Amino acid sequence: MNPTRALLVFVGLGVASCGAAPAPDLHAAFRRIQEHEAVIVRRAPEASACEGDDPCPAADAVCDAAASICAIATEVDDPDAHARCELAQRRCEASR
Repeated sequence: MNPTRALLVFVGLGVASCGAAPAPDLHAAFRRIQEHEAVIVRRAPEASACEGDDPCPAADAVCDAAASICAIATEVDDPDAHARCELAQRRCEASR
């Protein structure tokens, strides 16, 4: 192989290997979001019943689920996922 052709092959392989990262699996991401939303729905009534500065595992669970939703939203960078993150954060704030 002549040097020019070898250089072109090398550059071509380098460009081909620098492709974008694979797109996240949105279906799997939204299934995970829904699992965390279910935790929020299930634990929010218990969290709202907590009083004062007493420890409240239910409120912690709501906020942990909200944080997980937001992490997924950041991972997939999808507008609907970000909207769900904002809603979950509001639910967390309301449970405190």
